Amino acid sequence: MQEEKRPMCPACHKAAGKEIGVKNGFPMLSCRNYGSLFFSRLPGSGVAEDYDEYYTDSNLKVPEFNLKILDEIIGGFQPHYSNGRLLDIRFGVGTVLEVAEKEG
Repeated sequence: MQEEKRPMCPACHKAAGKEIGVKNGFPMLSCRNYGSLFFSRLPGSGVAEDYDEYYTDSNLKVPEFNLKILDEIIGGFQPHYSNGRLLDIRFGVGTVLEVAEKEG
């Protein structure tokens, strides 16, 4: 019997991932080189939620408590800015960037 081949890390394209758990029926893997997380497969088009259908006025509001915490976290980034840029990768609806813009 042939061993199942693990998918390669989409970030480094070198290391196969080590399974660390399952989320909504999708095996979650960790890159053996860098520890980045990825799924071994993605849902098909019939299963995946549409971005525009998922984000609605009812779930775009960020609780005030979260905004206060983000103010503190992002305020701490200031000494580390070297080029005035910040990359926000998939943090909901862009709240991190909104707070960062407000912080200057």
